[in-house]
Formats: sequence, structure tokens, C-alpha cells
Amino acid sequence: MPIGCLLRALPAALGVLLVAMSTLLVILQVEPTLDLPAEVRVRDYHRVRVAVEGRVARVLVSPGDHVARGDHLVTLEDPLADRVLRDRRRELLQLERQLERLQLERNRLVEYENAEEAERASQRVAALRLEAAVAASRAEQAAIDLEAARQRLDRSRRLQEAGLQSEVALAEQRFAVESRSQVLGQRRMEAEILERQRAAEAKEAERLQVRQSIRMAALDAQLQDLEDQHRTLLRAIAGLEDAVASREIRAALDGVVSGEEASDLTGRWVRVGDELLTIFDPASIELRAQIPQEALVQIEAGDPVRAEISGLPRQRYGLFEGRVGSVSQTPNAMAGGVSYAVVVRLDRPWIDLDDKQFYLRSGMSGRAEVAYRGPVRLARRLGELLLGE
Repeated sequence: MPIGCLLRALPAALGVLLVAMSTLLVILQVEPTLDLPAEVRVRDYHRVRVAVEGRVARVLVSPGDHVARGDHLVTLEDPLADRVLRDRRRELLQLERQLERLQLERNRLVEYENAEEAERASQRVAALRLEAAVAASRAEQAAIDLEAARQRLDRSRRLQEAGLQSEVALAEQRFAVESRSQVLGQRRMEAEILERQRAAEAKEAERLQVRQSIRMAALDAQLQDLEDQHRTLLRAIAGLEDAVASREIRAALDGVVSGEEASDLTGRWVRVGDELLTIFDPASIELRAQIPQEALVQIEAGDPVRAEISGLPRQRYGLFEGRVGSVSQTPNAMAGGVSYAVVVRLDRPWIDLDDKQFYLRSGMSGRAEVAYRGPVRLARRLGELLLGE
């Protein structure tokens, strides 16, 4: 085609192109956005740590599993602690048998042996007291009889001196006094013997009471010692049982499990404070970004957001969608000015990976596009950009 023909057609082609571009500027619409660096934060999570030493015997969950508060996650085992607990329980059983035997012995001593021996001793003392009283009464009567015989003897002597009574009658009175004197001596000796026996029995009863008191005190001391051992052993067993219960690790909140695979944890020896797993609330996964103060008036809660996370390209996994949850009122110093924190709530903070859900983790970074206004015509948006709006 001759060059002249091309030159003649060029104005017409340019006119058509300008008309087409003008039409596109009027018809096409774009959505104004702010492109911000963002970082993933998980607000609510719990690190599952070990409260007692032991070996991981069973892991009942895998990363990505949903759990509820109180669900059984991990079981630890400690053969040495389990053996100690069995030994302590066996000691407790033996100690309780000893306590039962001593308590029965004490009750028998209080209710039967002490009471019977004390009753017999009391009866013996009472009987001897009565016999001693009778003997004393007889001795008193013998003394009265002796005194009467002496008076009769004195009267017989006076009568014999006056010639009114024979020597034979006087001799009879003398014999009567001697007889009464011998009887009095016997009665007093009997009373003294019985009194000594009564005093000996009373002293023996006191010694019996002392022996019973000593025996009772010894039993009470043994019982007190065994009861102290029993309380100490119960506390030790309670501590060991608490440790056993602590080896059953349970979820502290509703959420999703993250961490190592069960096969990697099983058989591992762990110490107090070691971290096994993490449980997080998927609803608490959010994006945090910083906006400059110049753009603060453009963003508000509820604005739609699309985000791409580093390592999870949009071509394969798509974009993470959500909305602005809040805009901080507190400024943060940054290079070149002041910024404000923006929190983005994600609708679906995970991707499907190998038939599992891979949730975003704290510290992952990316970029977030915040649509701070509805769609506008392309021509208007170009004008705003040219004017620096």
C-alpha cells in the first residue's frame, strides 16, 4: 500500500482510537484501593506446656484438628512415679490396718479390761474395809468388856478386904480380866491385820490404775504417731495423684491444634515447662497494617480488604478476603511521619492443603489492598490521581 494512502488514513484511525478511549474512560469503573504491608497476628491462643516430667505416651490430636475446652490432648507416663504411687498406696493400706488394730485394743482396754480390773480391785478394798470395820468394832467391844472386868475386879478386892468376899471369887475376877485382856489383844491384832490388808489392796488398786494409765498413754501415743503418718501419707498420695492427673493434658480453650505431628511427639521425654502444642482460636486470626496519617480519612471500619500472603501466591491459593475491623486512634511513629494501626478481620484465614486446612500463623507477612470507596469511573479516578487525591 502506498505511503500516501496510509498517511491519508492515519487521522481517521486516530480519531477512532480517541473515540474508543473516551468511551472506555466513561464506561469502565475501578475501585480505589490502598496497598499496605500487613502482618498476620493470632490474638487468642494457648501454648500447651508440661506441668510434670514424663514421657509422651499418647497424642490424641493432630495439627489442624478442632478441639473443645477440656478435650484430652496428650497423655504422659512416668514409670518411676507410678511405682512410687503404688508403694505409697500399699503403705497406706498397711498403716490403716495397724490403726484399726490399735484402736480395737484401746477400746477393749477402756470398755472391758480396765473396767473389770478396777471393779474387782474396788470390791476387794470395800470388802477389806468392811472386815476391818467389823474387827475394829469387836476390838472396841473387847476393850469395853475388859474395862468392865477390871471394875468388877476392883469391887471384888474391896469386898475381900472388908471380909465380904472369898479369895476364890477374887481369883475368878482376876482370871476374867486376864481373859478379856487376851481377847482385846487378839481383836486389835485382827483389826490391824485387816487394816494393813485394806491399805495394801488400796495401794495395789492405785498401782493398777497407774499401770492402766501408762498403758493407755502408750496406746494413745502410738495411735497419734500412726495418725500423723496416715495424714502425711495421704498428702503424699494426693500430690502423686495430682501429678498423675496432670499427665493427662487437656485443652484450655476451644480452637485448632497446631504444632508437631503425633508421631514426632510420641516417646519424647519432656520436662516441666516444655511446649508440646498450641491451640488457637481461628476467629482471632487477623491482619495488622499501618496506614500513614494522610490516608487515615480514607479508611473506616467495614471497608473490604483483599490480601496476599508471602509464600502463598494468589495464582495458586487466591486472595484472602475480609474487612477492616478497627482503626486505632493512637499514632505510631514511623520513618517520614506518623501511622495508625489497622486491624483486618479475615473471612477465611486458611487454605486447603493436602485435604487439611492450613491456617495463617503469627508473623506471616504480605500485602493488603483496602477498598476505601466504591467503584468510580476510570476517567474520574485518573483525574483524582493527577490531582493527587
